[in-house]
Amino acid sequence: MLDRASLSAALALPPRSVSIIVNNFNYERYLRQAIASALEQTRPAQVIVVDDASTDGSRPIIESFGEQIVAVLKTANGGQASAMNEGVSVATGDLVLFLDSDDYLAPDAVEELLDVWRPGTAMAQFPLTLIDADGAPIGVYPDPPSGLADGNVLSQLLATGSFVTTVTSGLAFARPALSMVMPIPTQPFRYAADGYLTRAVAFHGAIQRIEARLGFYRKHGRNDADVCSAPGGLAEGFRKKITHADNEFRTTRECATRNGYSVAADLGEGEPDYLGYRLFSLLLDPVAHPIPGDRRLSLLLRYVAARWRSTWRLQRKVLAIGLATAASLGTHEHSQKFVRWLHDPNSRPSWFPSRASSRV
Repeated sequence: MLDRASLSAALALPPRSVSIIVNNFNYERYLRQAIASALEQTRPAQVIVVDDASTDGSRPIIESFGEQIVAVLKTANGGQASAMNEGVSVATGDLVLFLDSDDYLAPDAVEELLDVWRPGTAMAQFPLTLIDADGAPIGVYPDPPSGLADGNVLSQLLATGSFVTTVTSGLAFARPALSMVMPIPTQPFRYAADGYLTRAVAFHGAIQRIEARLGFYRKHGRNDADVCSAPGGLAEGFRKKITHADNEFRTTRECATRNGYSVAADLGEGEPDYLGYRLFSLLLDPVAHPIPGDRRLSLLLRYVAARWRSTWRLQRKVLAIGLATAASLGTHEHSQKFVRWLHDPNSRPSWFPSRASSRV
C-alpha cells in the first residue's frame, strides 16, 4: 500500500497502458463477444479472463483464445469480488477496466480512456449503450448520462453514503488507487462488488465522468442489477438491493474510519434509490421486509423529496413519483401493478405515457 504522497505522485502521471479484466460465470452465450471486444481495441490492452468455475461451455471458449489472453481458471466458485481480486492480482496496466462477460466494449474504449484521463483521477466512469439479449440498442445507461458524478465526491459520500455511479462495465480505475483498497471483501460482495470499489476508491482520488459511450450493457433477464430478474419476484429483488446498499453504507463507514473521516449517522436517508427499495419491498411483501420500523407513508414522503432532488430528467421524476404514490395509496394488487410498471416499461399498457422509456 502506498502512502498519501506516493499515491498522489502516482495518480499525477499520465497512464500509458490498460488491463481489461473480463469476469465470467456461466455466460457462454455472450463470452466470446466480450473477450473479442477487449482484444480488438484500437490501442492494445492486456486482456485477463477470470472464469469463476463455470459449469457451462465457457472454458473451451476461453481456451480458444490461447496466448492472446491471460486466463485465470478458478476451481471453486467464489463470486464477483473473488474473481475481481484474482484478476487485479495479475494486472499490469496503469489503468484497470472491469468488463462483465455479458457486456462488451466499444473498439475505441482503451484509446479514449488513455487520451482523456485527468491527473489525480482514481476512477473514471462512462455511459453505456443499453442493449437487449440479442444486442439490439434499447437506450442508454444511466439515463441521463450527465448525472454521473464528476470531481471530488468525498463530501457527498460522507454525507449520504453514495454518489451517482454506474455498473461494473462502465468503470475504470487507476491501479495505484486500487492498490489502496484491494482485496475486495469476498463474502459481503459476492455480488455487486462494484459497490465496494466505487466507494472505497473515492477516498483516494477524484472521480472522472467521460462523456463518450465506451461500452454496451446487456439486459437479458438474468442481470443481478435488475430487480425484475430476481427468481423470487420483485419483492425479493428489492430485498437484495437493500442488502447491497447496506453493504455499501458499511463500506463507506469503514473506509471513513480508516482514513480519518466521520460520516453522517443517517446514511441512505437522502438516497432516492435506497428509499425506493425499502418502500417497494414493504409494499410488495410486508412480512418478509427486512427493516421492521419502516412505514409506507413516511417512506413515500422521504422518497418523493429525495427523488425530486435527483439528477433525473423532469419527465422521469414525475413518472417515478406518480407511480410510487399510486402504489403506496392503493390496494396490494394495485401496488404490485404500479411497482411493476415503474421498473419494467414493457409491462405498461400501450396507452401509458413513456411506455418505451428506460426503467426508473
